[in-house]
Amino acid sequence: MPKAESTIELYYAPVFYLLTPLIFLFVSLFLSCSDAKPGRFPVQNLALTEDGETISGLRVSAQGIARGETDNTGRLLFYVEGHVGARVSLSGICPEGYRARFEKQTVTLRYLNSLDNRQKVHAPEISWCCIPLLRTAALVVNAPEQPGLAIVIRGQSVGRTTPEGVAHLLLKEPPGSKLSVSLDTAAYPFLLPQNPERIFHFKDRDTIFIFDQKFIRKAKTKRRRKNGLKPNPYIPYKIVN
Repeated sequence: MPKAESTIELYYAPVFYLLTPLIFLFVSLFLSCSDAKPGRFPVQNLALTEDGETISGLRVSAQGIARGETDNTGRLLFYVEGHVGARVSLSGICPEGYRARFEKQTVTLRYLNSLDNRQKVHAPEISWCCIPLLRTAALVVNAPEQPGLAIVIRGQSVGRTTPEGVAHLLLKEPPGSKLSVSLDTAAYPFLLPQNPERIFHFKDRDTIFIFDQKFIRKAKTKRRRKNGLKPNPYIPYKIVN
């Protein structure tokens, strides 16, 4: 009898060890199936200008669906459905007069563990940067002691120099464009050079253009008299027979 009992124990022991991996696999599958349902994840959006100021009117789409636009604080919160670890594609369109530095971004859906080891949904913050379509340039014209010179851009007078020969203008152009600026000296034929011109290039940032021009005055030439004998004055005469 003792041998029979030991035989039974030896017989069931290997069976238990064979079933253990199967039980573990079953439990793992059960747990994974319990997480198969997609969750609901918040996505926080923040729209800023280059200067770090918030901007409203940025429209955001996620998973091909429009989710709304940023408010006066530059923020937009919406929810997307998905599984943990999934990557969601976002697209942003800046308000009129601006373009997004990056029109598309990707966010990964995640959970975070709090201090009490409870899982909480993580709301990632996606920052969007809106860049002006037009760049601003401050044009400074310095033509010492030349008042009233017309500043010409694209064939039109846009201003004149002050009595000190100075002028300040604000120009707006798309990045990459070039602008020709000239000083009209038609009313001052004695100035050299005549109608000086500068070409300025707009880059993807605001800047200052300086048009520094010095003039010289042509010396006035004196009119020379022609050499020759002066005609004799009229002398009356009388014929005598």
